[in-house]
Amino acid sequence: AAASKIVASLFTYPHEVVRTRMYIETGENAGTFASYVKLFKEGGILGLYRGFGANALRVVPASAVTFVSYEIVYDQLQLWYGGKQQALLMRRSVEHKDS
Repeated sequence: AAASKIVASLFTYPHEVVRTRMYIETGENAGTFASYVKLFKEGGILGLYRGFGANALRVVPASAVTFVSYEIVYDQLQLWYGGKQQALLMRRSVEHKDS
């Protein structure tokens, strides 16, 4: 979960930086492409990733907690409503057909 979130953030983080800068400078979201160009001219490629480390320290643990929480809740719901037993029975019937 952590690796996938970092990869996703590598692609989406520059947009977050540009969007934040546009809002701070103008108070509204207008001129996205012009803002990308301006930010790139000011700070180069590193300017688009300014603050990425701090953002990763925030989103990666949150992503991991979300993933683990989902798995725990999913497993518990499967136990409560018998989904695992049904899946196990189906799996066994498929194994018998294959042999």
